[in-house]
Amino acid sequence: PGEAPEERVIRDYDINDYKNKTELTAMRLKTSMYAALRAYRDIRLIERHRQGLEKIISATTEFIECDTLPQFASAILNQISVLLAIETSDIICCAITRDVKSGNQYKILATNLQGKSLSTIPAKVQTRIEEALNQHSNIQGSDYFVSYFTTRRGMENVLYVAKNEPLEPVQHHLLSFFANNIAVSHENLKLREVIRDSQRELSYIIGEAVELRSKETGSHVRRVAHISALLARHYGLPDNEAEMIKLASPLHDVGKVAIPDLILNKPGPHTNEERQIMQTHAKAGFDMLRKSDNPILQLGATIAHEHHECWDGSGYPNGLVKNAISAAGRIVAVADVFDALGSKRCYKGSWSETQIREYFTEQRGKKFDPRLVDLLLANFTT
Repeated sequence: PGEAPEERVIRDYDINDYKNKTELTAMRLKTSMYAALRAYRDIRLIERHRQGLEKIISATTEFIECDTLPQFASAILNQISVLLAIETSDIICCAITRDVKSGNQYKILATNLQGKSLSTIPAKVQTRIEEALNQHSNIQGSDYFVSYFTTRRGMENVLYVAKNEPLEPVQHHLLSFFANNIAVSHENLKLREVIRDSQRELSYIIGEAVELRSKETGSHVRRVAHISALLARHYGLPDNEAEMIKLASPLHDVGKVAIPDLILNKPGPHTNEERQIMQTHAKAGFDMLRKSDNPILQLGATIAHEHHECWDGSGYPNGLVKNAISAAGRIVAVADVFDALGSKRCYKGSWSETQIREYFTEQRGKKFDPRLVDLLLANFTT
């Protein structure tokens, strides 16, 4: 003890206990072993909590990137599988939601049971979920966990997880944290959907206002948006780009608000001077939209500017050639003309399907991207 005083040993070295030789009995050894094993158990438990919290934080990133409920549902299943360190086939998992304010029925968001109504899932699962809903609280058993939670927007949610063997206490705790994470992420997803729907409707309203002024009826801009999105997907563009084109394409003719009514609604052919004035709508639409920082309006500006450009360079306003025209501009050009030819206008009647097919075949590689024409003729009818 004189050469290795207890205070100095504990303070200066990575040593947590100090025993004199007289204390080293068999009982003391057993006590030390039990204490060490329990300390190791606690350290492992803390480490598992830490790893689980890291996985929950990581899951937030995946949830943020989800744009649709099916993607969100898939992310829930994947992340719970990671959190519990088991295969997705070894768990039963579903997330239930209901808008309390609107009084809607509960619906399943995810996962193994996706697409089923609450009344069609297994009776044992249904009973446990309904118990949590009625009690407005979490319930749990040895092999299952049901978390009940609400959101600020009035959404009632339940997360049910069960597996073929007992859930450990740490797994119950982590699932409780994870359920709250799902609630917030789902609320944010619904908010993004509201914003996206609002943007879509505003684009339609603006486009239809131009239609109304030019006496074009029949929801031309909505059909162009739908056709453009389908063409974009067949063309190989990612779903998010196709959706952007769908949102922006209704703005393709917004520049027509700058065209005088006498020219815009003239029933007969335009004179050269009138045609030149009419062609200014592409540049006018571009100038209206390009100053915005909104990506949809930015894409709308590009589409408005380029949807009258031609594959062979004979279009306007800049005579762009082939791939110098943006993919969105080329796609909307095809969709716009396809729908216009099949619709009655103030200056013409609607064309037959045969006439439309002949026109696009003739203009393939001239006015239109040849690949887009092939996709149109192979997949669409009037």
